[in-house]
Amino acid sequence: MADGGDSWQQGASKPIRTINQLQTLGEISVVSKPAYDDTSINVTRSIKQFEDERTRKYKEKVRAYLDGLSD
Repeated sequence: MADGGDSWQQGASKPIRTINQLQTLGEISVVSKPAYDDTSINVTRSIKQFEDERTRKYKEKVRAYLDGLSD
């Protein structure tokens, strides 16, 4: 993945990842029975970043709302 090559947005029921730019593209197939025991697929890092950012923005909105109540 190229730096900044993907983006996340909240769909109606789940996060949606959009791939905008790839650095390289190899032949990739997701299969139920991989050829090698140590094969795995992992997207937790980028979805974790998306979820952390979503949580941070929510907390900012709550803080701003609560600050407005105390004025």
